[in-house]
Amino acid sequence: MKFPAALLLLLLVLPIGSATAADPASTAPSTTESSGLTIDRLTRKQGEALWLLGKVWGFVKYHHPGVANGTQDIDRALLSAIPAVLQASSDREMQRAILAWVDSLGDIPTCQDCVSLERQDLQLAPSLGWLSDTKRLGPTLSRRLQSIYQNRPANLQRFVTLAPQVGNSVFDREAPYADIRFPDSGYQVLAIFRFWNAVEYWFPYRDLIDEKWDDVLLETLRTAAIAQDKERFRDELIRLVARVDDGHAMIRLTLQLRKPEGECQLPVNLRFVEDRYIVFRHLVPDAAATSLAVGDAIISIGQVPLADIARNVRPFYGASNEATRMRDIARSITHGPCGDVAVNIQRDRDLIVDAKRVPFASLKIPDIIRNDRAGEAFQILSDDAAYLKLSNVKSKDIPEYIAKAASTRFLIVDVRGYPADFVVYSLGGSLVEGPTPFARFTLPELSNPGAFRWANTAVLEPQSPHYGGRIGILVDESTFSQSEFTAMALRASPRAKVFGSTTAGADGNVSTIPLPGGFIASMTGIGVFYPDRRGTQQSGIVPDTECKATIAGIRAGRDEVLECALQAMRSSSAGAH
Repeated sequence: MKFPAALLLLLLVLPIGSATAADPASTAPSTTESSGLTIDRLTRKQGEALWLLGKVWGFVKYHHPGVANGTQDIDRALLSAIPAVLQASSDREMQRAILAWVDSLGDIPTCQDCVSLERQDLQLAPSLGWLSDTKRLGPTLSRRLQSIYQNRPANLQRFVTLAPQVGNSVFDREAPYADIRFPDSGYQVLAIFRFWNAVEYWFPYRDLIDEKWDDVLLETLRTAAIAQDKERFRDELIRLVARVDDGHAMIRLTLQLRKPEGECQLPVNLRFVEDRYIVFRHLVPDAAATSLAVGDAIISIGQVPLADIARNVRPFYGASNEATRMRDIARSITHGPCGDVAVNIQRDRDLIVDAKRVPFASLKIPDIIRNDRAGEAFQILSDDAAYLKLSNVKSKDIPEYIAKAASTRFLIVDVRGYPADFVVYSLGGSLVEGPTPFARFTLPELSNPGAFRWANTAVLEPQSPHYGGRIGILVDESTFSQSEFTAMALRASPRAKVFGSTTAGADGNVSTIPLPGGFIASMTGIGVFYPDRRGTQQSGIVPDTECKATIAGIRAGRDEVLECALQAMRSSSAGAH
């Protein structure tokens, strides 16, 4: 089945490098929202009690009929429950406090047409074994929560809908509580609970999180529930979201707030190559305006080693794999105060050069990461090879490009950048001879929060004009989200091979989650797999032949990945004859 194009847009929430996104920390404080709660410290017992309340609150939010039908204000109910739970002097008293709060939400009517969790096509089941933990919950609270689960409403959610034609979760019914004065422990706890439970019930790759997600909640509460200013709480949220291990999981920020913070940066883009931070592009029109040259390895800035800076900021960078994390750190690692700074580099020898951090507004910072070839979208490289890069391609031009490439033996499709247009079907269909499955999705269920079920398979249908030669697909750490989905489709051609290195491993439409304080978080909302159900999250699009850029190649101005692909394709073609 061919999915509607709307399903496959796979857009980023915020293009990496953009300086235009609104940052909630920059808004003026207001007294329009206040929970009236201040937590100066948490004992171990209080932290555990708050943790349990968070789990119960999230479960009730997505399963209780009185919440699902909009009768109960679950946010206000939480704020009213926190003091009694924190004041409990024993586990039993804490359990009674949570039970009283759950009961205050109303009776649970016995279902007439009860919902069940069908096992057919189930890819990920809800994590609800804790509902029967009578030691943790106490027998009465355990029974009450299990009763709620057994009598949950069918296809009804107050705070979550599913995007039309796509199926990822949509959280646009959440109150943002943007105008609150920090510190406010009540809203801080609400923000933590809201995001944590969104992941717990609506994140398709929950089973791939490296840490125990329960432990992440407890650890975050111990630091982020304590009263603190907005900037410090923002940092705690960033740390929490980063622990999802998802390249789409982030808090929207302006450039100057990305760690390390600063109003300026060196006028260059860095790339992490061979375990070093390498100058890859200049961000000023006149390269002579900077003392840094393409290919320079930056060792330290202002006598602070970049390795130390990277280690300090690492907890603030979420990613599906390490290659992507280092990609993002490299783009921000020269941030800092404006003005002159000494930079230790390795060129042909160790040097200390006088450089200058300049304001972001003076730089030509690209909205997206791209490592593809300069020039037009379509190029004839030689008599036997054509080249097409997707970072500035238009779907309407695909037939023209395919016709121009018809006389060549090889078509190189460069996906080392975010596609300028959605070309999965227009380009993919030109490369296959018959209906060709290339991807399968998992989607959430409103009746079973936490469950993800296999959906239909996406299929390429052959189109004219048709390209009959061999296809080389170029990928690397800049191949992200829709780029990865496009590479999946193109590699479905039996004549295609993938060349390059680890991609971002973040595939699937993005869901955004408003959080108290005006913060906006995001995460992947649907699962994307190969037709045989092999995953793409974290692992990314694994190349058939590994080809990597080197420091020497960058200094020489070579595109080693392109060279590697052409050499391999020509050698293989010669061997076939």
